[in-house]
Amino acid sequence: MNYAAENKSPDHNHHWMRVTGSDYAGFYQEQMLYRAAGLLGEDISDFPTILYAPLILDWSGAKLSKSLYVKHGAYSDLPNYLVNYSFLRDSFGSDGLDKLFKEVDSWVQEPYKLFRHYSVYYFMNKVFQ
Repeated sequence: MNYAAENKSPDHNHHWMRVTGSDYAGFYQEQMLYRAAGLLGEDISDFPTILYAPLILDWSGAKLSKSLYVKHGAYSDLPNYLVNYSFLRDSFGSDGLDKLFKEVDSWVQEPYKLFRHYSVYYFMNKVFQ
């Protein structure tokens, strides 16, 4: 609701936007957030635009960012740069971030790429080959 207040304020020359994983699309946003805010009298048309980003999945189809904590060493078969930013930076330097940015930018340039999930192996074999 704080972002909505800023979005409609003439004192701000920006508009807040939320980027969140596509696993939060649907019930959470529409029912838990917007419906509750509407019941409190909030005008949800001023709420931030929400962009749902693709999920990065492990070999089993589980979301990588959450499944990291399932079992210690669960991803010992993956290169460390795929699960740890420090290793990404150490392995590829700024070129690694450029590769990652180029891939994500392609999702914006070709929006059909936004409406799917990606395997961690996609990044290993296509982005960081």
